[in-house]
Amino acid sequence: MADNTYAPAEDGLFEGDIGDLTIPLRRALTMLLKQAYVSELDNADVYHTVLDERQELVRMLANLGLSLNVSTRYCVAWATQANVLGRNPLITLKANMPVSRDVSVLLVSLRVQQHAMEAQGAENWFVDREELESMLRSGPYKHDRDGRRVQTSLTTALNSLESMGYLKALNESKQRYRIMPILPAVFSLERTQELLREFEGLVAAQGAEGV
Repeated sequence: MADNTYAPAEDGLFEGDIGDLTIPLRRALTMLLKQAYVSELDNADVYHTVLDERQELVRMLANLGLSLNVSTRYCVAWATQANVLGRNPLITLKANMPVSRDVSVLLVSLRVQQHAMEAQGAENWFVDREELESMLRSGPYKHDRDGRRVQTSLTTALNSLESMGYLKALNESKQRYRIMPILPAVFSLERTQELLREFEGLVAAQGAEGV
C-alpha cells in the first residue's frame, strides 16, 4: 500500500475533502493550533514546514485571530492570540492560562539556570528533580521543616510544567528532565529580570546575577 502521508491534499483524505493545502501544511497548522508549540527537537519535519510556509501560515492563523511566533535561535514556533484593540469579535483560541506561584518561581529559576548553561556552551539543558526541589526549598518553602509540603507542591508544579511543554521527563521515574527550547524562546532575559525583581526573595539569588 502506497504511503500517502505527504500526498497533495487534492487527492483527498476523506469523503468530501475539498481542502487545497498539502498534507505537511495541514499538519503544521493543526499542530500550531493544538499544541503549545512545535520544535525541531520534537517535530523537525513540522518545524521546517513552518519555516518554508511561514507567510501562508501567518495568513491562515490571522484569519483565526492568531499570530505566528518563530524563534530560529531556539528552533521553536508557536501561535498566540493576537492583540485586538477593543472588543474581539473572534473566539479566543489561545488564552493565557494563569499559573501558580510555585510554577512561576520554577520557571524563573529554570530560565536563570538554562541561561547559565547556554552561556557555558551547552546546547542541551538538563535538570534533576533534586535541583528543582532545591529551587522551591530556597524560596517559597524555606521554612518547610519536614519537606512534606515542598514535595507535594513540587509534584503538582512539575506536572504543570510538563503539560505546558517547558520540561520533558527523561525517564518514567521522573528524576531528570530536559529543559525544552520553548522556555528561553518565550522568556527573554529582559522579562526574566523583571520576574526576578517581582519574585525577590522567592528565587535563589545564586546564578541570577548573570541574567
